[in-house]
Amino acid sequence: MPRISQKYKKNGIVDALVVGSGPAGLTAAFYLARAGRKVLILEKDAMGGKAAKIERIENYPGFSKGISGVSLMRRFSAQARAWGVKHLKAEALAVISGEGEYRIRTAEEQIPALSVILCTGARFLPWEDLGSDGPPVFNAAFGRAPQYSGQSVAVVGGGETAVHQSLELSRHAKKVYLIHRGESLRSIDLLLRRLQKAGNVEVHPNTLLRPGKGKRLQLIKQSSQEKEISVDAVFALVGQMPDLSLLRGHRDPKGIFTAGDAKHGVPHQIVSAAGDGMRAAMECENYLCGR
Repeated sequence: MPRISQKYKKNGIVDALVVGSGPAGLTAAFYLARAGRKVLILEKDAMGGKAAKIERIENYPGFSKGISGVSLMRRFSAQARAWGVKHLKAEALAVISGEGEYRIRTAEEQIPALSVILCTGARFLPWEDLGSDGPPVFNAAFGRAPQYSGQSVAVVGGGETAVHQSLELSRHAKKVYLIHRGESLRSIDLLLRRLQKAGNVEVHPNTLLRPGKGKRLQLIKQSSQEKEISVDAVFALVGQMPDLSLLRGHRDPKGIFTAGDAKHGVPHQIVSAAGDGMRAAMECENYLCGR
């Protein structure tokens, strides 16, 4: 079991430990640091989370021509650092309750904190319709799209995330098959119009994707029509749920807060995540003041 690091014994306990450095985590961190709290962000991947992998963000206020995800998250990160937020690249493996504090366990150490804000995002629902013999199946196209330049890919899902990622893939892939079991796609008109203009996106409503012969796949329509396709990868976007695995074993914990995609009911939008990070930070500050 990793022990408490000497640096935390020497420098004092962290007031708030934020797990995750996406829009919610960075917003919560800078708010609490600005309020005078000692804040540490724990992030296993690159700063900015999934938002930093989005090629173009058009619906964040203040950027009339849009902004890349990495540029926006750099601004978030710079603001957090300006207020003294510290960052540790490590994965949170467990949250352990102690006497008046929590300890966040990583592979190397235990970090004591008076409060915890979980900005751990959401995880895609599993999709195993193809078994293990077909092409590789992924959940997110962002960051992977350039790998399939000039190739054919399939996207499974009928929501706005599936439409958005189909458009991202269409900028690189030769052919994109968007397959959904419903009658119509659930997305805003702007994205649907772009989908129609893409030229290399083929939409298949009322359709299921199933294994075919060899490495080929079958499109099975409700009308009993069938068509075989060959793709190099499948991106399954059939729903998401908050990733709250670190809360296992904790019942109604005081001093632990969730924000952004990790909180039920928050729309999966960057501006919504940032706003919810502020809400969680304000609740956390009230909690710390009442200790």
